[in-house]
Amino acid sequence: MPPMPADEVFQTVAPEPPRAEGSEGSADRPRVRDAMLWVWPLVILVAMVFVSARWSAFGVLVVGILAVAGLTFFTGGMELSNEIRVGVALAAVAALTLVFLGRSAGAIQSSPEPGKPTASGSPAVTGSASAGPAATGPALAEQLRAGPAAGAEVTGARLDGQDLRNVPMPGLSARGASFARAHLEGASLAGGDLAGAVLSGAYLQGANLRGAALAGADLRDADLTGACLAAADLTGALLDRAVFSGAAVDGATADRAATATATGWSTTNSAGTAACRR
Repeated sequence: MPPMPADEVFQTVAPEPPRAEGSEGSADRPRVRDAMLWVWPLVILVAMVFVSARWSAFGVLVVGILAVAGLTFFTGGMELSNEIRVGVALAAVAALTLVFLGRSAGAIQSSPEPGKPTASGSPAVTGSASAGPAATGPALAEQLRAGPAAGAEVTGARLDGQDLRNVPMPGLSARGASFARAHLEGASLAGGDLAGAVLSGAYLQGANLRGAALAGADLRDADLTGACLAAADLTGALLDRAVFSGAAVDGATADRAATATATGWSTTNSAGTAACRR
């Protein structure tokens, strides 16, 4: 064999490591979480439509804050540093706190606007204990007085001390509403849903509560002299010091222990019977 030239250089090339089957092009494949990004706008849209109909601006803000924070964590994955993660979480908590404070102060609406039809089709006025001033208190009382208030929806509303004397409100839906010390003399609430409502110290002389649902209601210190409570349901209602003198209570359901703490129960006279005709 002839000698090899001195200036000839041999280079040893390391063999290329074998590729795992199916690994070709894997670097170009999107992450699973990236491929699912299209779902987020759909989920957020559906959530906002639902909460806006139920909780108005308050619900939209809460969903928006949670959506931004969730999307940040979802898309950032492990690439976000711990400092950024903590910062995003703290910012979301601070924003949610401000929203809840705004709701409590009445600056952020959390119920449908007053006057809009309810889901059940009732014509009425809507309010809630946490809604803004336009949906509670004097403004809501004025809407009820202006009418029509039959079948109105005021669930959870605050109408403490308001003047609703002689206002026709049959079928009123006021579950959990507060009428503490309100003037309801001669008002018609026949067939209304006042379960769990606060009527402590309310003036209900001559009011028509025939067939009303008052289960669990607070009627302590209320004056129902000459009122109509025929066929009303007062199961579990608080009746301490309530006055029923001359009230029509035929067919009414109430706890015996509760009626014992009231005054004048079962003393129906012509005044109570007249109230039933309102």
